Amino acid sequence: MLAEEDLIVVKGSFTKEHKTPYHHFLPGDKTMEYYPLDAWYNVCEIYGKEDTVQGIYCNLAAPPEREGPVLTFVDLVLDLYVFADGEKVLLDEKEFETFKKEQLPKDIAKEALDSWEEMLTLLRSRETFFSSLK
Repeated sequence: MLAEEDLIVVKGSFTKEHKTPYHHFLPGDKTMEYYPLDAWYNVCEIYGKEDTVQGIYCNLAAPPEREGPVLTFVDLVLDLYVFADGEKVLLDEKEFETFKKEQLPKDIAKEALDSWEEMLTLLRSRETFFSSLK
């Protein structure tokens, strides 16, 4: 379990329609984004207008940095979308393999993938960010 001081939480909402291969965002959809300060991933819960979870987007990324109101992180290409029923779609796997080979130092890749596995364990047990899933 993460303590509040180990986590940045950002609330957001969509004002325009946006379609992706895994989700159709509508105006009024809301997000609850979680940025663990010591993990190589971030997680975004997506809620519909009725505040029901639509899905969760997981992003392999360097731990975030915060300077005043600005939050930044380096995206490491690999993503996972989890539907509300628990079905999963791994995104950008081939691009990540190329990125890992060509640009990502081996020690960083290992640390990032170890952290990703910890996140997947939380997903399987429906803990922390994943407790809203069926």
